[in-house]
Amino acid sequence: MKARQIMVYTHDSIGLGEDGPTHQAVEQLASLRLTPNFSTWRPCDQVEAAVGWKLAVERHNGPTALILSRQNLAQVNVRRIRLKRLLVAVMC
Repeated sequence: MKARQIMVYTHDSIGLGEDGPTHQAVEQLASLRLTPNFSTWRPCDQVEAAVGWKLAVERHNGPTALILSRQNLAQVNVRRIRLKRLLVAVMC
């Protein structure tokens, strides 16, 4: 499975959206992540979605899936703290 493909899944969520309850199985994301040579992105906000899209476009050795939520999500504010040689991301 080395064909370059970009798949965009929308309306993924276990939460209730404006268009009613979900009907997708919760195992869907785990199954995609277990597929060999298959890159799976589930961004938490628009910044991660943009990074995921950029990396998907740049990837030439296999398929990529972007799984997007149906809820309007706020931007996650992250500040990075360096502890000795470890970089820690702290959500604010």
